[in-house]
Amino acid sequence: MKTKGFRQQAGFACENCRRRKARCDRVRPECSLCAEMGVTCVVIEQRPQRGPKKGQLDEMRTRIAELEWQLGKQVNRPKTAEPTPADALCGGTTATPIPPLTLDVDDSANTSHLLSASALQTVTPASSTTPSIIFSTSASNDAVPPTTSATTTMSAFPAVEHNASTDLHALMDWQDMDMDNTVVLEDMGDMLQFDLEPASRVQILGEFKRTNLVLADLNQLYFDRVHDTLPMIHRRRYFSWADQENLSPARSCLQSAMHTVAAAKSAQYRSLGETLYQETCQLLESQYTRKLNRSGSTLIDNINDPGPAKSCAGQQIPLELVQAWLLLAHYEFLLIDEHQAMLTAGRAFRLVQLARLYDVDESSSSSGIDDMPLNPFDGSDNDENEEDLSYAVTEEKRRTFWLAFNFDRFLCSRNEWPLTLQEEAVQTRLPAPEEKCVVLAALQGRCMAHRRMSLVSSTAADGAQEFWTRHEQLVLALDKRYQMLTQSAAFTMTNRDPMVIFTYMLAQKVIINLDSILETVPWQRQPQQKTVDRQPLATSYKWRAERAAVDMVRLARSVRSIGCFALHPFMADPLACAADFLIRHTKSVNNTRSLGNVSGNPSCLGSIDSNDKEVESLLFLLRNLRYVNILAQDYLSTLEFEYNSIRMYNKLWQMN
Repeated sequence: MKTKGFRQQAGFACENCRRRKARCDRVRPECSLCAEMGVTCVVIEQRPQRGPKKGQLDEMRTRIAELEWQLGKQVNRPKTAEPTPADALCGGTTATPIPPLTLDVDDSANTSHLLSASALQTVTPASSTTPSIIFSTSASNDAVPPTTSATTTMSAFPAVEHNASTDLHALMDWQDMDMDNTVVLEDMGDMLQFDLEPASRVQILGEFKRTNLVLADLNQLYFDRVHDTLPMIHRRRYFSWADQENLSPARSCLQSAMHTVAAAKSAQYRSLGETLYQETCQLLESQYTRKLNRSGSTLIDNINDPGPAKSCAGQQIPLELVQAWLLLAHYEFLLIDEHQAMLTAGRAFRLVQLARLYDVDESSSSSGIDDMPLNPFDGSDNDENEEDLSYAVTEEKRRTFWLAFNFDRFLCSRNEWPLTLQEEAVQTRLPAPEEKCVVLAALQGRCMAHRRMSLVSSTAADGAQEFWTRHEQLVLALDKRYQMLTQSAAFTMTNRDPMVIFTYMLAQKVIINLDSILETVPWQRQPQQKTVDRQPLATSYKWRAERAAVDMVRLARSVRSIGCFALHPFMADPLACAADFLIRHTKSVNNTRSLGNVSGNPSCLGSIDSNDKEVESLLFLLRNLRYVNILAQDYLSTLEFEYNSIRMYNKLWQMN
């Protein structure tokens, strides 16, 4: 009979695999995962024991709080007589005695430890409920001999001499406690045998401890919920430097921005978004006081330098800095304000222009992007890895530019703001999987320009002819792209890829926009004969827009199974566009009905009821998005007001 093998291999997993929650193969001296990632494989064979028993830590905190209160009471009392060692902390003979503070830890020997007078002079009543005295976070790196148990009694404390000038808030700082040679009480962390591994650095953000485990979780959240819709960071290249101790300023900014956006996409870390956002803003603003030369070193600007200001057009701009500004603008667009996102995006767009990301494939040798020093994993060992790395860096530049290009179009579409990144100067290839979305975003930008040119152009015959020429060119370009989109195997109604769904919705939105241009532009002010000739064409555009709105409703119903956190940041824009079109269509039917042309027409009433159901489906998804997207909240307030007014009108009409 075969013996059943163990599921887990013998030995300890390395620290890198433990931190990433990966299964370590325990190969020595280096496991396969560490060898692949190019990091040092660290294995800790002897681990400290677990912490105190259940309830022991809370009891110790309670005793210490009572001790602090009694000490503060004694220090504030006027000095009348020399206190005894027992009265020094109890506030005199009338004070209620406190039972001995005992910390029992299993060990072969129990030692009684005493606090010296010099130690007590650094003790004040704690004003915070945070148990910071439990964990020593002193900046001193002096080695402390380990201790296993402690028994501290009230009678063991020496006398404390009263001093009116004593700073109470400086007395109780256990972090800076100075022990003399007679003191045996050692570091509280060692005494209670806590796991104080130096590899697990902790940063406090309000009530949140940002440990390595939390940072790894935020990284995973970014690539699970953000990267699919904002694909500009190379995953493997990022993780090659993400765990380094001393990151460059640009990479620190990028990592902080990634964590900020990831927190916005998580219900667990959502409350930390504001703190992370403030930290990212401070890191990015600090870069404005630095000047990057071509070697990558930083020089602090001298504001008192009387010499002429140097141009920054030729300076090397880290790619990570551009990406960080773009991610920060996306966070502001999601949770803060559209106008604030516009201001932040303006900085990102200017950096894109200074870095010449718009002509990556035209002048890659003279690009203004600094690729930053890379670690050995990034591919300096052989020609094949160097070639792969070069392609990854170049593709990352392309994706960063096209993400900024799309963000410029989507951000300006609602308010018809002028675009910053123009198509004419672009010499950068399209990214492979997202090229359909980029082309549709460019068509949306052309529709915006088409609308503006039509409003300012003359209503004469030549102006009308130019309008229809531009309009038909846009329709032909859209038809070509839409046909390619529907023939693609990835673009199906059952696909759950958020980028694929958004691209399909974007195509429907462009169709609706082309019809809305005909409603806003006064092309009917032509001679009657030409207006009659164009009327069938305008009617066909109206019919296509109605079909696009219906397809948008179908997509909205299928999107519910994805989850609001994984959707595209601008998903609310095409949804609101379709809802607005259906509401306007219902208004036009009501206006026609009020004229008596369709009184009692059942098809008209059925169309109104159908539009109501479709609008309800779109508004339902916007209501779900309003908690994670401030744009959806703005759209929802406007659309619900118009929709409720129409419903009230229809009820009054039916009553009459």
